[in-house]
Amino acid sequence: SVGARNREQAKEGAPGLAARLRELVERGKDFEGGALDDEERAGYRTTIALAERYAAEADSLEVLPPTRTVDDRLTLRLGRRAVEVLHLGGGHTRADLVVHLPEEGVVIAGDLVVWPVPLVGSTSYPAAYAASLERLLALRPRVIVPGHGPVMRDDAHVRATLRLLRSLVAQTRAAVARGETLEEARRRVDLEPSRREIAGGSALRSFVFQSYVTGPGVAAAYREAKAGR
Repeated sequence: SVGARNREQAKEGAPGLAARLRELVERGKDFEGGALDDEERAGYRTTIALAERYAAEADSLEVLPPTRTVDDRLTLRLGRRAVEVLHLGGGHTRADLVVHLPEEGVVIAGDLVVWPVPLVGSTSYPAAYAASLERLLALRPRVIVPGHGPVMRDDAHVRATLRLLRSLVAQTRAAVARGETLEEARRRVDLEPSRREIAGGSALRSFVFQSYVTGPGVAAAYREAKAGR
């Protein structure tokens, strides 16, 4: 399965990633040869610890496959509490699910919402992703629990992600309509306003934005736009 292959690749790559990051921290350099700032150094050290832990524990992890599937909505009752498991549409992957507690106004969003930089990535469906976030906002959550990052008590970051996705999709569709190749589209699509809004002046967040949005995100939007013609 895709998941099994991804886990195996992560296990095989984790020691090398940890070693490379440790070397960079010792040299005080980032991946592009620039000087590490404090945020980057802390981020690299955190990733080293996670990679080493994953490599050590991967063989002992028990993978529990699902026993039920959700096409649209599954409502569970926990005493008097209603728990809705929702498939709002494609997003970070084709099968993202969210958990909604309607009485409490809580949405546990998984990787549909990631802070500080959205994980658009090569597995995503950016046009569907934007529509899914619109459906998430229509739930009018008071609290959003993201897949990564702190608990959110407003929807500002979700709306910033939505603006990013709308821009990415519109520009990429226009590039496809002009008959441009993927490489031509990469040069044409301008996501700098969203990068500034989401990453600000952070070198680390800008690197993640390049890694998950500007690169594979454009490719995913291009693939989606071509398939929709």
